[in-house]
Amino acid sequence: MKEHLREYLGIVERLGLRLVHAIDIHTHADHITALGDLRDATHCCTAMGERSKAECISRSVSEGETLHVDGFQLRAIYTPGHTDESFSFVLSPNAPEAVFTGDVLLIGGTGRTDF
Repeated sequence: MKEHLREYLGIVERLGLRLVHAIDIHTHADHITALGDLRDATHCCTAMGERSKAECISRSVSEGETLHVDGFQLRAIYTPGHTDESFSFVLSPNAPEAVFTGDVLLIGGTGRTDF
């Protein structure tokens, strides 16, 4: 989220990393994306699902598309419900290890669906 930009940049700096890719799963009124600011500060590639209307993305991803990021694979899956543009990302899709859902899925529930 935009209000956490300094924290994100501080973590990258403390860990001695270079941010190459930043992915957001959705936007809405209470989740203003920091992708544009991250891209401006770090020159990283920003990505969101193809249904996003955000103007700060470098790349749109489609359902089933696999992103290759420094030896990792992330498969995009369209997961509407919380918002009409929500995408999730499966780590190592050939032998799934995790799914990054943001607040689309929560422990014991799902994100609000009234947006």
